[in-house]
Amino acid sequence: MPDLLNVVNLSKTFSYLTITSKSGIGVYDLNSKNVYAIFNTSNPEFGILSPDLTKIFFIKNRKELCVYNVPFREEFYLTTFDFFVEKLGVGKQSLIVQGSGKELLLDYSGFPIPDSLKEKFYNFASLESKKSINLPPLLTPYGNVIPFSTVLFDSLSFLTFVGTRGYGVFVYSKQKGSYVDSITLGLPEVSEIIASHCERDTIFLLTPNSLISLSADLRAKVYTPFNLEPDEKFVGMDNTHPSPLLITSKGRIFTLSKDRMVFEKKLDINVQKFFDFKDEKILFLEENAIKLITIESETLLLLNLSPNYENLKALITKDGIALWIDGRLYLYKKDSLFNVMEKCKIDGRILDFVVMDDELWIITFSNLWKIEDNDAVCYELPFQNPDRVVLSEDGGLYIIKAPLFAKIEGMDFFLESIPLMEREILGVHRISERKIICTQKSLYICQ
Repeated sequence: MPDLLNVVNLSKTFSYLTITSKSGIGVYDLNSKNVYAIFNTSNPEFGILSPDLTKIFFIKNRKELCVYNVPFREEFYLTTFDFFVEKLGVGKQSLIVQGSGKELLLDYSGFPIPDSLKEKFYNFASLESKKSINLPPLLTPYGNVIPFSTVLFDSLSFLTFVGTRGYGVFVYSKQKGSYVDSITLGLPEVSEIIASHCERDTIFLLTPNSLISLSADLRAKVYTPFNLEPDEKFVGMDNTHPSPLLITSKGRIFTLSKDRMVFEKKLDINVQKFFDFKDEKILFLEENAIKLITIESETLLLLNLSPNYENLKALITKDGIALWIDGRLYLYKKDSLFNVMEKCKIDGRILDFVVMDDELWIITFSNLWKIEDNDAVCYELPFQNPDRVVLSEDGGLYIIKAPLFAKIEGMDFFLESIPLMEREILGVHRISERKIICTQKSLYICQ
């Protein structure tokens, strides 16, 4: 998909905002907040959606008039002018083109028509932004001013749409005197983030239908497979592989190669519930059996399970799996299953756990337990009834109880306050000296 963060100009047709960038054009439905149409093209300018919502007219290379047919998803060349186009307008049945002191009237096929057919109203795209625009500045997370590229005033809604270089579109409300929304396109609709991972200065976010990479300067790239089936979705990501390995509910594995998503292989499995993907090993539930297999289809573990359990979590350990069932934790290795709570004499219900190398870290109502080789070390938590424990890539261990956030270092806990967050926290990452908390809904950048 085109990078619609670098905005050239904007136009609005009813509730549809057409965003023209350096590499393509997208139409965004402001009511449903979904992408209506999006396509790649070279050097576009002045993209405008027709009133019947079926065509996007635009100028390429400053002289070429083109049209994109939305239902058929095809781009067509119409005509070339002998002057540089400075303004393009779209009416119900005709186009108006201005430049170099000339004005031409055309039909939708690009042929000249008489001035008598000129319509009363044409929808024009915005022009280049002038420095005198009286709007509050926009700042990057690093405190730098974001340059405006174009500004579109909508007198009906009292909103101003601000296109930027590299940061998408922002919406300013004159009535409220502030920016009320932003549109960062080039991304698919993200209903849920299911996994996150940080590699060097890049964060990878996995959604059910795409992988998003986010660089240190918060620029995003989206990778999507070309052939997911309607009922197929991504369920997990192997963070230990040099390039992220992704697995779908149908057992297909994808990876990144030369900055694009490619199909790797198909496993003969049907993932009913996904648990973990680590070191090219996959842990999942299929037909009431927990299975641990390699990406070469070798079965390492098979554990039959009653279908009645509601609360179930499993993670891959160094030489087996850890299995959490309704507040009880078990280790399965060397074909034997034993209760960690009984073995290590842990009191109370286990609320959550993580695996770090060959260590288990467990939280109960008031304690953090470290389990290694059946030896248990207990730490008293700085608060009771924590929500969950999260392990970061740098080995940091975080215990979360909103609005508090505790990191353990040695025998001590260091408390921080965090905002109230939507949905469950998936990971804690560090990028360019900033802590970033990823939830199922959003990313939070901590100063």
